[in-house]
Amino acid sequence: MPINMLRWKNKSFTLAVYGLLISVGAFVTAWVVYQVPSDPKNNIFLGLSLQRMILIGSVSLAGLLTAALSVRSFRNQAWAERAWTFLFGKTTLAVLIRWLAAAIAIAGWVIWFTPLYRWENNQDYYLRLHPIVVWLTLAGVLTFVVSGVEEYGFDPQNFLNTLTSNKKIFGIALGVMFAFLLIWAFIALTGLGVWVSDGFWYGAGVPVLSLQIVLAMVIGLGVFALERSSFKARFPKWTDLFVFFLIWCLAAYLWAREPLPTSFFAPGPFLPDYELHPFSDAATFDRGSQFALIGQGINNGAYWDRALYMAFLVFLHQLFGQNYEHLMNVQAAIYAVFPALLYLLGRDVFNRSFGVILAALVTMRGVNGIVVSTLIDLANQKYMLTDFPTVIFVAWFALMMVRWLKAPAKNYLYALWAGGVVGLGIMLRTNTLFLLVFAGILIPFVYWRQKLRGMVIGMLVLVTMFASTFAWGAYHDKSVFDIYIYRIMIVLKARYPQAAPQLAPEEEPQGNEAAPVSVAAVSSTGPRLAEPARVKPVYEFVTIHFLHNIISSVFILPTDDEFHDLWRTVRGDFPYWEPYWDGRFAESAHHFLTLNLLLVALGIAAAWKYSRAPGLAPLGIFLFYDLANAFARTSGGRYVVPIDWVILFYFALGLFQVILWGLAFFGLREETAHVAEQASWSWEPLKKQAPLIVIFFLFVGSLVPVSGHFIPRRYPDRSQEELFTLLESQGDIQKMGYDAAELQTAFAQWPELRIVAGRALYPRYFEAGRGIPKNRFPYTAMDFPRIAFTVIGPQGLSYVLLPRADVDYFPNASDVFVLGCGLGANIDALAVVIVDQPNIVYTRRPPVPLQCPVQ
Repeated sequence: MPINMLRWKNKSFTLAVYGLLISVGAFVTAWVVYQVPSDPKNNIFLGLSLQRMILIGSVSLAGLLTAALSVRSFRNQAWAERAWTFLFGKTTLAVLIRWLAAAIAIAGWVIWFTPLYRWENNQDYYLRLHPIVVWLTLAGVLTFVVSGVEEYGFDPQNFLNTLTSNKKIFGIALGVMFAFLLIWAFIALTGLGVWVSDGFWYGAGVPVLSLQIVLAMVIGLGVFALERSSFKARFPKWTDLFVFFLIWCLAAYLWAREPLPTSFFAPGPFLPDYELHPFSDAATFDRGSQFALIGQGINNGAYWDRALYMAFLVFLHQLFGQNYEHLMNVQAAIYAVFPALLYLLGRDVFNRSFGVILAALVTMRGVNGIVVSTLIDLANQKYMLTDFPTVIFVAWFALMMVRWLKAPAKNYLYALWAGGVVGLGIMLRTNTLFLLVFAGILIPFVYWRQKLRGMVIGMLVLVTMFASTFAWGAYHDKSVFDIYIYRIMIVLKARYPQAAPQLAPEEEPQGNEAAPVSVAAVSSTGPRLAEPARVKPVYEFVTIHFLHNIISSVFILPTDDEFHDLWRTVRGDFPYWEPYWDGRFAESAHHFLTLNLLLVALGIAAAWKYSRAPGLAPLGIFLFYDLANAFARTSGGRYVVPIDWVILFYFALGLFQVILWGLAFFGLREETAHVAEQASWSWEPLKKQAPLIVIFFLFVGSLVPVSGHFIPRRYPDRSQEELFTLLESQGDIQKMGYDAAELQTAFAQWPELRIVAGRALYPRYFEAGRGIPKNRFPYTAMDFPRIAFTVIGPQGLSYVLLPRADVDYFPNASDVFVLGCGLGANIDALAVVIVDQPNIVYTRRPPVPLQCPVQ
């Protein structure tokens, strides 16, 4: 211990004051408990029930005992010394008292600020016990401080030296905070990003709760204490690898076990199978993989720029079947690598304890995302969407960038990894292309004095990116640039109508996800904001969405001093998850928003202090991905999922820094900044390892086209005559109630009458007047009972509707034949045959004449 460490000198006087404070608090608490109104029916003495008398008596007894402790300590110094050693000395009991006091203080604080509604039927008990909780909390804090000073000492000079040595970090934090306030003032004056809206517009991202922040900090401080103990010397070299997989496994368990509630992208469950099935964009991605599962290639052989996720679903279906909930549990377990990646990122920027804090926060927030999926528009680990897998690639890219920037002369191969990650990410969401722009801007600055090296690294970054996408582009006879331009052209056509170039007919988007959607279309949380009559210039709507993405990311942080639950946070007192939020909120929220921004600013400054430029890499990634969203005229909700964790990153670092400064009172020495490694340049890794990196990404990228061709074709391409003959030979025509000759005549008379064969997906039975709230055949609400499903097969994609009140058996992914009328993809069915042992035939009820269109 340093010689300037202060401890309690007059232990007799200190113990007397300690006992007096506890005693006074006890008697005040007893009086407050006595004043709480009680039920007259339970009165026994002085208007008190038996339970109240026990509470008051217990607290008063504690007050008398601590008062006696105070008096005895003041009068008898020798006795006080012995009592002090017993309570706060070096004994095992003293250690137990110290940490028990810390646990009581934290638990009491949590209970103290837990809202009344969370106690449900126990609110009356809570009101009576609340004064006691307050007293125990303050007593726990006092006990821990007294014991902590005795154990660790008190070093105000170290605290002052710590603050003095951090002048630069304070200056940077104040500068960043000033920039935040300017942005805040600009938004308040103009309304841009809040009530002045545009295009595809949603509310805030998945919230992180106050209690979860407390828990993450407690876990992190435990790891911090372990790191600074003598046990650290016994950490093996593979510690970080072990922690990485431990975090992955824990997050996988928590995410997989959390049940997925019904939501827009997974409505239901519906009869007849009473299972959840994907819908809308989620169904588009799953259908693309289902085509590969019947041997017709990803997306039925049609080009799709977001094919990486479809390929992932092919392998997932092949290994784990068709049950949606089981499949998504496995997917969530795989996606749990995200918190583990953030652990490595936090460790590289600061230390292990911060990495653990970050991993704990995103793990708990991941659970939140699943729970509130029915309340807000978002993308979580259990949706068949590309937003959440994109966050994994963005975090991977951030980790590679941090490691590269730490030692550009030594770790330049990480830049190549970053390029390959961007290439894979582009096959999920084209927005990740802007991350390459970020890397491209950094390379000239990093290699300013070694321009040749910078050019080589820049070219190799492009090579690894193109290696990731080469196989998929070559499979569809496209150049290396087409994959990157394709989605940009779609966005231009859908959201830049005046300046959009025309796509060739074969390049038109296929499926729900790619098709231009009206901005007035109904979403899971209500209609999106209608497009204003005035066409906004590019600079205006880019500014609007850029600011709204920042706003919707910042408001994932708590803005209240109470420990609210998820429902009250999202649907109760806080309006940030409403698309129509006008920017107004409670006065107290202003204070917490200011505090949150200040902690984020402090986190940015701390990241610069500890890691210099590498510490700011996540911030650059956030801004450039935000810019990509803004140019695509999208913001909030699921669109900020890949990047809003960056706000949590700097917020947690800022809060952790404040806690560490507080510990400086007890003599904690400050962490030293991570000085960039100085290493001489060597071409050797480039010669030996760079080709392997390129080959790795070429291999991973080639799995996309390969995934569509390792399964044999399930359904032969038969003509209508062949299908008719097959149904007749199976006796299915007779089961339908039709005469074969009559049906042949109908085929000749009605060209719209046809037979479709293939795999039936997402069967949903609806009663009259029921449906899924989106105007999409055949799942929209109709005034008659029916079974609705999708069929994929040699004919491509068909949407089938069969009016009928009783469909008891219709398994998902079953082989079917459909007889019905339709032009294009929509079929009004007359009969459906489910291939089984024996075949099951469902006909239209009530029956209608054999003609098209169906009456």
